Amino acid sequence: GCALFLLMRLADAHAAGLDVHAVLRGVGLAQDARLDGPRAPAGGGLVQALRWAHAEAGVTPQEVGLVACHAAGVAGPDAAELAALQEVWGRSHTTALCAV
Repeated sequence: GCALFLLMRLADAHAAGLDVHAVLRGVGLAQDARLDGPRAPAGGGLVQALRWAHAEAGVTPQEVGLVACHAAGVAGPDAAELAALQEVWGRSHTTALCAV
């Protein structure tokens, strides 16, 4: 499978007559330099990035429809990302997760 995200300013997309399928309202990047191992993200930085992205976008976790995660297929980093999402959103959240 393949996915393509074409990013464009909303005003430019409207001016070009393009169909807009989603609007990116917040982004959170994590790098707290405290790694749990080689190339393994630390959970605290991920939690902080999620909370910052929600605040920046002005949305609650319940309003998010899709999350794209690193999900490299490696047990440690994937588990850290899932644990961070569960801490911020709770375990019963129904948002779709997209492994990129």
